Amino acid sequence: RTGTGVISLFGPSIEFDVSERIPLLTTKKVNFNSILHETIWMFVKGDTNTKYLTDNNVKIWNEWANSQGDLGPIYGKQARAFQGYREIFDDWSFYTEVDSVDQISDLIHNIKTNPYSRRHVITLWNPATSPIDKLSFEDNIEDGRSVLPVCHGALIQFYVDLQGRLSLIMHQRS
Repeated sequence: RTGTGVISLFGPSIEFDVSERIPLLTTKKVNFNSILHETIWMFVKGDTNTKYLTDNNVKIWNEWANSQGDLGPIYGKQARAFQGYREIFDDWSFYTEVDSVDQISDLIHNIKTNPYSRRHVITLWNPATSPIDKLSFEDNIEDGRSVLPVCHGALIQFYVDLQGRLSLIMHQRS
């Protein structure tokens, strides 16, 4: 697809015990500081603008950002302010309400209050904001879409076993 000699496999599964260390599967040199700041940017701050990253010498997202540093409603928006719509019916009317969900905050709360639930799931994949391939990055942002479809976090499910150990399964697109 990209002409870079990528080997494509569909559906393989790999498993890691991260109780002592977190694996990094790549053929590229990776700066830990970049990983740390990108994680804070996405999952703590819920940011979608490259300013925080650039201020911390992380430039991986710059090529997709518009002139203001915006990337559209990408990872951080979906993690911290996922927007969905709810149809409301009452005795007098019918209307649609926009609801913003902080999936990370809700997940932490639910794991603390109901650890053995099977419903500890978040998704960063939002079809309503996924980019349209034929549009430019700038046009996707102007249309309320992200510049790229999410690679990791399409679906993440967390599980707490009876010994209190936390596990997760993540579906990664790319």
